[in-house]
Amino acid sequence: MAKLYHNTGKFSEALGHLQIVVDVLRGMQDDGTDRTRKRMARLPEMLQFHGNCLMQLGRTGEAREKFEEALAIAPDDTEVLTLMGRILYASGDYAQAAEIFQRLCQLTPGTWFAQLLLAMCLYYLHRDREAFDAVNRAMAIQGNDLSLYILKMQILLRNEIFGDVHEILNFLKESGAPEDIAIDFIRAQLTELEKKDAKGALKQYQALRNRVEAGENLMWSAELYYHLAVLTGNQMDLSQEKNRKTVLEIVDQGLSHNEQDTDLLAYKAWVLKKGGEQAQAIEMYRKVAEKNPNSAVALRGIADLYYEDLNRNAAEALTYYEKLLETQKTAELYFYAATCNRHMG
Repeated sequence: MAKLYHNTGKFSEALGHLQIVVDVLRGMQDDGTDRTRKRMARLPEMLQFHGNCLMQLGRTGEAREKFEEALAIAPDDTEVLTLMGRILYASGDYAQAAEIFQRLCQLTPGTWFAQLLLAMCLYYLHRDREAFDAVNRAMAIQGNDLSLYILKMQILLRNEIFGDVHEILNFLKESGAPEDIAIDFIRAQLTELEKKDAKGALKQYQALRNRVEAGENLMWSAELYYHLAVLTGNQMDLSQEKNRKTVLEIVDQGLSHNEQDTDLLAYKAWVLKKGGEQAQAIEMYRKVAEKNPNSAVALRGIADLYYEDLNRNAAEALTYYEKLLETQKTAELYFYAATCNRHMG
């Protein structure tokens, strides 16, 4: 049934028929016959079809409800787990998506794509060690997929392990891997992070942006715009409104490629803070915290913004400093927390 409607594109029509089937299956009573039990056992499958149609229509919230219902009945259904994980990933809920993909990897240990999806979630949660291990597991199963090498180099770059990045680039070249815009993005990051050549890197990022805007597909477009925004901002006096506007335009371009990118959201918050727009900055940091509840950047950003007005926000600032102290027991954080307590009497 799902295949028929997929081919015809009649997802709206499919919803009506599927709803009838789902309602009938939900209302069935076990009469002890194999025929009835087999029919009742098809409920998770029908819920999956229903959710898939809703996804195709862009009604992801409703689709998620159907997949959750299906998983409550059949928690080990790998197809539903995959669809559910993708919805969570697309919505930026990387923590829950990672949990789903971890279950999927346990159920299908020989599936490299599940390991890749898990690694992507962990990467966006800045859990780089775990992401690196997941990439290596995927490579052990499927060693010739370029996206795995790109993700691995992204993790290495973030941790400034440049020698290994060069080794991978040399390996890809010797293996005859095709040139790809993602490889050029890696080289631009090496110019910035390894060579410390901000001017040269900025030129490379600008050329890559032109290629993206001309239609080339770069999975890492949001990351490209993040690097471009930061380097552009570093060359400007961001106390000037026109300069902040220029940088924020770059950030918003990046968010148009991935509105869930936490690095872009955090940088936007920082730029807004520079302009004295505290309320908007807190809103951006909160979005980061929604995607990654343990983000030190977001928690510290919110705490410091509340700290600026202790007369009104001492309790709120203290909440976030205490959250940070759960994992970062530094003298500075203890000082700020103590100051909040003293201000509250």
